[in-house]
Amino acid sequence: MLSRARQLFYVLGPAIASAVVLAACAGGGANRPAIPASGAFSVPKAPAVAVPRAPAFAVPPAPQAAGGVRVPLPAAGHAAFFTGEVPLSNGVYYLQFPSSNLFGYYAYLSDAHYVYHFDLGYEYVFDSNNANAVYFYDFPSGHFWYTGANLFPYVYDFTLSSFLYYYPDNGNAGHYTTNPRYFFNFGTGQIITLPPQSIPLLLNVQISWANTATSASSIALTLDVFDSGHAQIAHTVKSESTAPSSSGVRSTTTDNIAASYPQGQGATYTVTVNGGPGAPSPCTIANAGGTVVDARSGHADQYPTVSLTCN
Repeated sequence: MLSRARQLFYVLGPAIASAVVLAACAGGGANRPAIPASGAFSVPKAPAVAVPRAPAFAVPPAPQAAGGVRVPLPAAGHAAFFTGEVPLSNGVYYLQFPSSNLFGYYAYLSDAHYVYHFDLGYEYVFDSNNANAVYFYDFPSGHFWYTGANLFPYVYDFTLSSFLYYYPDNGNAGHYTTNPRYFFNFGTGQIITLPPQSIPLLLNVQISWANTATSASSIALTLDVFDSGHAQIAHTVKSESTAPSSSGVRSTTTDNIAASYPQGQGATYTVTVNGGPGAPSPCTIANAGGTVVDARSGHADQYPTVSLTCN
């Protein structure tokens, strides 16, 4: 796989790629302070803006197909949203809006509809009926957004049907969070990442085995995670076994089972044995489902132990 710097070199050209790398080294990159955990972010004030009209645009081609840029482009070719941008060296621009809110650092590809933002990544810019507003196609998430010079860092996400607030990187002045990008979703009241990060749902499992001549000595556990619409968003199967025995004395084994799901999208989970719900099973199961809580990710002790009695 190509390194991040080499990808930038091929797509943006050597001048801008070097500027991106230098900017990362100056304020971030490997030496930048760690982004605080999502729980450390404050809840922003909701925007007092009407929901914008949904765009009727086709998804644009990937930026790699748009060609690179070697020199700064004439400002006359830029959307009005970028009014006030300051050209820096090597085709890089910096924009701070009259409201004092930052847009940040970015560069244009040879087609000025394509913008490489140092924190957001690749965006495709569509003009809107409002001279100070634009629609973005956000390539990292595959979502259409709406924002404006008086609105950013708030954006309206048409896939999520919600306003989002893009969190700044408090450890790197002039930049926003990146890798991952943190947002506050006003529709759900949650802090999310876009694109969503996969995080684990981890559950402890305790199994009581009958140890008779006819009892099960191996089973298959299935863990499924569902979103709020009960669509399956994660699935895993794990085998459990014990040494065959006909002693008639019960024994207990402990283990765990995990499934990774997109952060912010998990709502409920279920654990089933062998054939799934309604299928014959040698075991009864307790605590076979519940509510998913992102803050408990990776902490099996914060979920009820899944208990099985196998005969």
